[in-house]
Amino acid sequence: MRKDLQIYLTDSQLIKTTYEKVAIVYTRGSLNLNDIVDEMVLLQPSLNPDTVYAIISIFNRTVSELSISGYNVNTGLVHLRPSVKGTIKNHKWDHETNRVTISTTPTDSLRKEAATATVNILGKLPNPHSISSVLNLPTRISYSPLTLNRVVEIKGELMKIAGDDPSCGIELQNTETGECFRIPANQIIDNFPRKILFMLCEPITPGTYKLSVTTQYSGSKRLLIKPIRITYSLPVIVVSKL
Repeated sequence: MRKDLQIYLTDSQLIKTTYEKVAIVYTRGSLNLNDIVDEMVLLQPSLNPDTVYAIISIFNRTVSELSISGYNVNTGLVHLRPSVKGTIKNHKWDHETNRVTISTTPTDSLRKEAATATVNILGKLPNPHSISSVLNLPTRISYSPLTLNRVVEIKGELMKIAGDDPSCGIELQNTETGECFRIPANQIIDNFPRKILFMLCEPITPGTYKLSVTTQYSGSKRLLIKPIRITYSLPVIVVSKL
């Protein structure tokens, strides 16, 4: 089995240098116990899948019971150690504030295996921020013109307007004159990562526009160092009425 790890590179949110990048592992997918058993049988066709599955299930149950019983368990790949979260008040266990957890750390064997992996850099991480659709909310018809004094819905990924940079917000640029119009904050009705609602009002005039959202939203509590501009790939037509 090849130990081939693929990674993307992206800018760090903490480091401002242009030559230092953060590695993001490309995930090939998720595997469950059945998938692992299938891989084992491919490596050793003489194995009976049902028997292998039963043995691993018993192993997992045994390891779980031992670790929960207070043992530090070395499975060969990871160390399992039980611990208790929360403070004990009045010498009484409180199920609301106290809980038993199991911490795991890799063994030397797993660390050594990881050190032998071949790492391939795929290139720059594709931009996760995107706008997939812009709809005239009253009609909800795709590619329909937007109507002045009506609500517009933007759908996409990681679009939430966040950050103190002056460029953050919604902008429409007239494709003929180049004039730009920013949507005032008080006209933004909903502001979510996957959906933004705003009222389209004057001084925007009928015409063809390029719509973009600028934000420092990263998908977590930590903001991006530099704002990212997300531009809708299709032209947006604004009319006074349908």
